[in-house]
Amino acid sequence: MNIIMTGSTSFVGAATVRELLRRGHTVTAIVRPKSSKLDTILEGNEEALLSGRLLVIENDLSEPERLLEKVTKPQDVFCHFGWGGSGSASRTDKALQRSLWRRSGQRRLWDAANSCFQALRRSMECIGI
Repeated sequence: MNIIMTGSTSFVGAATVRELLRRGHTVTAIVRPKSSKLDTILEGNEEALLSGRLLVIENDLSEPERLLEKVTKPQDVFCHFGWGGSGSASRTDKALQRSLWRRSGQRRLWDAANSCFQALRRSMECIGI
């Protein structure tokens, strides 16, 4: 399957990328521009990167519409793990989380995913990880 994923450099995201690649899937990893954690998905996945099974696209999630320009291959699954303010005390700060939801373009991200992936069969899928 072709799987696109936000939050791919996070602890859970990087582990998910490794497992998906191990199972033979193609992963398009959406990462923050100039991400300092890019090595979490590149290290150990050099073969997948060279063979085109791991694609890395820089895109700020506050501009989800730009994914339409950058992702040209049809995707089967959209995994959205990217979320600012997910660390420690920020997770329970309701005002911060509401603010992030409004500012981050989560609805626009969903709309972009639906527009971009006409071959999308599922918006999210648990694949037994």
